[in-house]
Amino acid sequence: MDYQKINCPNYNIHLIHDKRFHTIVMKVFFTENVSSEKITYRNCLANLLTDATQKYDNRQKVIRQAQDLYAIYPYATVSRLGNLLVTKFVLSTIVSKDMKEDYLKENLLFLKEIILNPLIDKNGFNQKYLTMTIKNQENDYKVALEDPRFYANMALFKMFDDDEVKNYNLTGYCDLDVLKKINPKSMYDSYQEMLKEAKIDIFLAGDIKNDQEIIDYIQEIFSFNSKPHLQDAMIYHHTKKEIIMKQESKDYYQSKLAIGVKAYQLTKDEIKYLFPFLGILLGGYGDSLLMNNVRDQKSLAYYAYCFYNKLDNFLVINSGIDKKNYEVVLETIKRTLKEIQEGKFSSSKIKECQLVYLSQLEKIKESNSNLIEYYYGRELLQTDELEERIMRVKKITKKDIVMVAKKLEIAGIYFLEGAL
Repeated sequence: MDYQKINCPNYNIHLIHDKRFHTIVMKVFFTENVSSEKITYRNCLANLLTDATQKYDNRQKVIRQAQDLYAIYPYATVSRLGNLLVTKFVLSTIVSKDMKEDYLKENLLFLKEIILNPLIDKNGFNQKYLTMTIKNQENDYKVALEDPRFYANMALFKMFDDDEVKNYNLTGYCDLDVLKKINPKSMYDSYQEMLKEAKIDIFLAGDIKNDQEIIDYIQEIFSFNSKPHLQDAMIYHHTKKEIIMKQESKDYYQSKLAIGVKAYQLTKDEIKYLFPFLGILLGGYGDSLLMNNVRDQKSLAYYAYCFYNKLDNFLVINSGIDKKNYEVVLETIKRTLKEIQEGKFSSSKIKECQLVYLSQLEKIKESNSNLIEYYYGRELLQTDELEERIMRVKKITKKDIVMVAKKLEIAGIYFLEGAL
C-alpha cells in the first residue's frame, strides 16, 4: 500500500494504491463548520445531486450511466464530526483487465457531473426534485422517531440546548422548521456556499494505474474556489453543572433509559486512545461491564451498551428496560461507572478490550473504503499512523483507564416510559 497527497489550488487530491482490491473507490469530502441549518440543507443536497444532473436529468439515467461504467450507484452522506459537518460523495467501480484504459477517467467525469452540474433552472434547483427531496427527508425523520431508542437519544441531546456548547446536540437529521423554509433559490445559494467555504478533499483508493495521468486529469476537470476557515473540530466541556433529569411517557412497548456522560479536561492522548477504550470497557462489546452488571447478572435489562464520540467528549449509555426496574437499573449503571473510577475491574477485562480495540483498527486495512476514511481522519484531525495507534492501545494500563474515568461525570438522564 502506498499513499500520496497532492496539493492543488483550493483542494487536495489523495491517492491510495493497493493492488489487493478489485474496485477503485472515489470519495469527495466537503468539510464545513456545522449548524442545524447546514445539516438540513446538506441532507437535501445529498439527495438532489445524486438523483439527477443536467446531463442525466432523472434517476433512471443516472442508474443507467453507473451501470455502463461498471459502477455502483453514486451516493452521498452527511455527518457531524464535533464542530464540523462533512458532506461526502461516493462512487466506486470494479477493476478489470477487459476494461478500456480510460474507464477511470469516465468515472471521474461522472462524479464531476454529479457534484458540479446539478439539475437547476432559472429559479435554482429543479422544483419537482426539490419537493420530492423535502418530503422524503421529512418522512425519514418521522420514521426514525418511531424507534424508541432513537427518540430517547434525541430527547437526551435536546436536554442540553442551554449548554455552553450546543454543536454536540445536533444529529445528522433534518430540522423540520428549516425544511419548511427551503425553496429552489435558497437551496442553490446553500449549495454555492458549500463550494465556496468547505475544505475539499478528493480521494481515490485501489489498484490505480498511471498516477500522474490521473492526477492531471482530476486537476483538469475539477476546479474549485473554496476558501475554508474551519474551527477546531473538538468540543470541550469546561463547566460542570447539576445533572439534568427528564421523564416522559409515550405509546411504546418497551421503556428506554438514555444517560449522557461528559468528559472534562482530557488530554489529547486521552481523547485519542483512553476515552474510546473506556467506552469499550463500559459498554462497547458483548461482555462489557454494563452487559455483565445490568443484564447478565441481574436480568434487569434487555440490553445495556454505550456509544461515544471522542470529538464531542460525550458518551451515551442506552438500556432497554421494564419501567418497574428504572431505579435499580439507574443505580446499577452509576455503580458500574464508579467501579471503573475506583479500578474495580479485572486485568482480563483490559486484555479483552484491547483485542476488541485492535480488531477495530485491523478492519481499517480490510477495504479501500475504510482506508479512505482512515486517511481522511489523518488529514482532518492529525490522527496517528495506524502502527502507532496499535502500539499505544497495547500499552494501555488500568492506571490509565482509572485516570480518565475520574474525569467523567453524568450530565443528563432521560427516561422514556413505555407500556412495560
